[in-house]
Amino acid sequence: MRLEDYFDTSKAAAAALRDWHDQDWKRAEGRDRVTELDAKLLRRVGAHDRTRVGGGGEGDARESVIDKKDAAARGYRRAADYFLELTPAWERLEPEERFMLTARFVDRDEGGGIERIMEKLHVGRTEAYRRSELALQRLAKLLFW
Repeated sequence: MRLEDYFDTSKAAAAALRDWHDQDWKRAEGRDRVTELDAKLLRRVGAHDRTRVGGGGEGDARESVIDKKDAAARGYRRAADYFLELTPAWERLEPEERFMLTARFVDRDEGGGIERIMEKLHVGRTEAYRRSELALQRLAKLLFW
């Protein structure tokens, strides 16, 4: 028995693809955000020495910055993990499968994805949905094997 047998892996894969742009943004911006917040916690004491800012009633503000830094670092790690898990399965797909999944789930241009699939593959709406569902099922199998 596998736990994956108790949930719809295709829906999970589709949800992961819909989150692509947000995870990419977190990954791209996360490191800079952590660095920015870390700079707020540090001050230069000497030419080669850095110490934590503290004391003098700054404790609450410092704790707030630490909490924000921890949240940003956690978000960055999760986004990096997202791509570490998704990328190997994504790369196993055929280019046509990646195109269909990108058009339908990643780019999500209000139904235009199916139109793009129909146009590129020269197929009708039903066939475009069928092929993209097969690609999604293949991705799900690769992700949840």
